Amino acid sequence: MARLPAIDVVVPVAFGSAIVEYGDRGRRVYVYGATADADRAWSWNVSTGQNLPVMDWERGSAVTVLGAKLKRELFGESNPLGAVVRIGQARYRVIGVMESKGQFLGFDLDDTALVPVANAMQLFNLSELSEIDVMVGTTDAIDPFVRRATALLRERHEDTEDFTIVTQKDAQETIDRILGIVSGVVTGIAGISLLVGAIGILTIMWIVVNERVSEIGLVKALGARPGQIVTWYLFEAAVVALAGGITGLTVGIGGASLLSALIPGLSTFTPPGMVMAALLMAVGVGLGAGVAPALRAARLDPVERCAGSDDRVEFFASPAESPPDPRSRAWSSGPARSGAKRSWTFSSIKPSRSSSARPPRFGRCSRGCPAVGPRRTKAARPGAPTS
Repeated sequence: MARLPAIDVVVPVAFGSAIVEYGDRGRRVYVYGATADADRAWSWNVSTGQNLPVMDWERGSAVTVLGAKLKRELFGESNPLGAVVRIGQARYRVIGVMESKGQFLGFDLDDTALVPVANAMQLFNLSELSEIDVMVGTTDAIDPFVRRATALLRERHEDTEDFTIVTQKDAQETIDRILGIVSGVVTGIAGISLLVGAIGILTIMWIVVNERVSEIGLVKALGARPGQIVTWYLFEAAVVALAGGITGLTVGIGGASLLSALIPGLSTFTPPGMVMAALLMAVGVGLGAGVAPALRAARLDPVERCAGSDDRVEFFASPAESPPDPRSRAWSSGPARSGAKRSWTFSSIKPSRSSSARPPRFGRCSRGCPAVGPRRTKAARPGAPTS
């Protein structure tokens, strides 16, 4: 295969799992069998010592190159060059230590050992190679090489295609498909979470509007416009959503930091732009969910709302004014107060009928103090005197 055109490097590979021991320390790691060209094909450079010696791949040599983590676990800070370690049932002399490579697809590349491919096949009792890694000169030469390699292998395998050729392009497309599926699932979960959050904010604001009927009536009596009431409740909905967004970001960033601390080699980063986008999305969801409660609050008639409750709303007027018409509303007159006032009480408990008269006005009392609207008192019992 090395004679095919456009080929730069060919690395026969055999690998398996074995225990590497030195003294009273031992560790089960992946042991890779390769050739001296592995440093070019895989970019596995050594930090100390030398790489595997150049030799025919079918020949063996009892030498090994340790990964950075494996060296640290077996030798600590001491120099491992020249030391003899046991891999499986064979003894190998350490000739080098690889540079730190980190993790790739869940595999810790620093917790490995590299031996000649012939020794690996003997160590794991393999009759054939696990794979053959090939590096071509340019990306344009990949497809022609695949066609030539397929024809060559079919010829050597008696016209049987019992092998698989995977190019870097194929691997990238597979990873892209996996990431696309994961992104779709995460997007669906995020959409459901936003919907649940919007329903929660809508429910909370709806309850708040029901609990604040008297406050809405008060601000309307003071001259508040419907637009101001809508703005008030939209602001509250946005604040609730923003608080939820900040809480979610805190939990997410804290959880990522915790995973990064617990899992070696796992690095996490949250872009500031994503944080701002998440907060803006939370505020947008809150505003959207708060529109219906805000409009309902702006359209409420607080007097009609109180007519179906057990509350009493007491108004005061000057003694010269007559009591209201009890036939149009549930009004009952109370005894005259000392000084200059007389009161009438609005209640859901209908009083006995009396003479008709006009209802009290929102305005000023007999002493010139501004009336601020209804004042809530305890519910009246049937037949009980009012004041």
